[in-house]
Amino acid sequence: MIRFLILLSLSLIFTCKDKPRLNPKDAQQSTFSGNLLNKFRYSENNDAAIISVHRGGSKLIGYPENCLETLKYVNDSISAIFEIDVSRTSDDVLVLMHDKTLDRTTTGIDALKNHSFQELQELNLVDDFGNETNFKIPKFIDVLRWAVDNEVILTIDTKRGVDITKIITMIEQEKAEGVAIIITYNVAQALQVFELNPNLLLSVSARNLEELNRLINSDIPTQNMLAFTGTRLSHVSFYEEFKNCFDAFYLSHEINLVKPNQDIFEFILNKNKLKAEECLFIDDNQENINTANTLKIKTWHINPETEDVINLYDIKKDLF
Repeated sequence: MIRFLILLSLSLIFTCKDKPRLNPKDAQQSTFSGNLLNKFRYSENNDAAIISVHRGGSKLIGYPENCLETLKYVNDSISAIFEIDVSRTSDDVLVLMHDKTLDRTTTGIDALKNHSFQELQELNLVDDFGNETNFKIPKFIDVLRWAVDNEVILTIDTKRGVDITKIITMIEQEKAEGVAIIITYNVAQALQVFELNPNLLLSVSARNLEELNRLINSDIPTQNMLAFTGTRLSHVSFYEEFKNCFDAFYLSHEINLVKPNQDIFEFILNKNKLKAEECLFIDDNQENINTANTLKIKTWHINPETEDVINLYDIKKDLF
């Protein structure tokens, strides 16, 4: 019998039960390169937070939300990613706008969809404090090109009435897959985007175990998904349910042991009376793999860009 020692990038160490609760389907292979995902991958050598700027920047005097000049201003000040909202005009031009109406963020009134892009250029954008600016409603294509030229990551929220196919086509035409993340709100939306372009990174809602299970059991490879866990900490039950999937669950800061030191492996083996040669250790760090090999633990040096842990029984079928 093979026991599992899985060491996650968050320095979690645990042994899996013989029948884990998460039972995903075999995910189809993706051509997704993972280069964009790597920017969000945890590293023990880099604990810097990634700042996400809501609506491209808000609560800034003189700089309205969903405004190209605001994105430029913030980007000149800090390193960040920008969440933007894409809507469409009456003549089907994609623009940045969160609200259905023009009232709050521009000098105009009425619904956005009732006006052509040319008509909208007669209006000025208004900041969150009601101050009129000289800035105009930007085209999505112009913001996308700026992001590509400056290597700035955008998380794109498609508003109701916008054809996601058109957004994806623009991303492809501008070769912007490396800076564009598509926000989705359910598995159906995520599957639609993945089927249209498997090279895009998706922001998916995983605020509880039920949502997480639906995503894992979908046909979308996990390397294509960036989990949005909500604007608040998940309820403690989510954490407890995850822990209960395993016989034992260890956090480095609780046991005061860290990888790649040998003592953390020995601690878990001894604590659970495990034989090293009957265990499998999975990690994406070669140094950690080397330590496990020294102890005669079977290993899988996983490549997060091309391999998925949920395909374990196919990739390491010789062990079972």
